[in-house]
Amino acid sequence: MRRHLSGVLELIFIAALLLLFGATSFMVVSAGGGSYQRVMDKRAVSGDLRVALSYLTTQLRQNDEAGAVSLRPDPSGGDMLVFTQTFDGESYETRVYLADGRLMEATVAADASFETLAGTEIVPLTGWRVAFIPPSDGGTGLALLSVSAGEGPFAETYETAVRLNAAGQS
Repeated sequence: MRRHLSGVLELIFIAALLLLFGATSFMVVSAGGGSYQRVMDKRAVSGDLRVALSYLTTQLRQNDEAGAVSLRPDPSGGDMLVFTQTFDGESYETRVYLADGRLMEATVAADASFETLAGTEIVPLTGWRVAFIPPSDGGTGLALLSVSAGEGPFAETYETAVRLNAAGQS
């Protein structure tokens, strides 16, 4: 009888060890999955911010001419960065604005009315700001760019300055 009891106790002990190992493994995998998701969410926000700054910087440099770049209020209450180009005697505007948490771009005839959702989504953003600093003493001017994305612990803001020869000047 004693031999049978020790066999049962060994079996219970082994089963308890297996359960403990399984529970510990599950907890480690769960914690790792949560950490992985947080890292990926933060990486996505950082990627969105880099894309937004790269897009805005490229647009400013491509349109670095006097009178070709302006900053206007859009009807929804935010700012709208406007790049004006002329093709075959017709004037067109590329309007960059924030709508429903997305940086948008719309290229339209210069006299077209503003429609918030008529553009193409560039990247999700929670905020953005552009400010022009005019050149001093015949030097170059600056465009100060700030973009924000993410929520809660993943909220981030990236800023940069773009050196300009003529953009943002009247």
